[in-house]
Amino acid sequence: MPNTQATAQTQAISEINVTPLVDVMLCLLIIFMIAAPMLSSRLPLALPQPTPPPVTRTEPEPPLRLRILADGHLLLEDQPIRDETLAAELAWQADRDPRRILQIDTDRQAVYQRFVDVLASAREQGISQIALAKQTPGGH
Repeated sequence: MPNTQATAQTQAISEINVTPLVDVMLCLLIIFMIAAPMLSSRLPLALPQPTPPPVTRTEPEPPLRLRILADGHLLLEDQPIRDETLAAELAWQADRDPRRILQIDTDRQAVYQRFVDVLASAREQGISQIALAKQTPGGH
């Protein structure tokens, strides 16, 4: 007959010790019970609200019109002007509004060198935006 005491000791124990599991679960329950109210409460913060800068939309000034006639004379805004006065006027316009456009209209019979000289003078006086006027088929 086999030894019953020896077989009882060699059999695997099929019971699980749940005490450590219950200890861990109780610790987690206590931690969550303490942490949950802290997560749901809000801190009173008074953050500054951004204020957007005021939007100022100014219409751009119309282009400054300069016309070079066939005989080499200059018209600024349809008024005759000399070269010395033109340089001072362009410098003043560049200081007043750097974005102002100088629109140059040249007569078809004007000497090209005159156009180049006026263009160079405008650049020297600080005019950075220069446009060339489109000539109409029946125009000057």
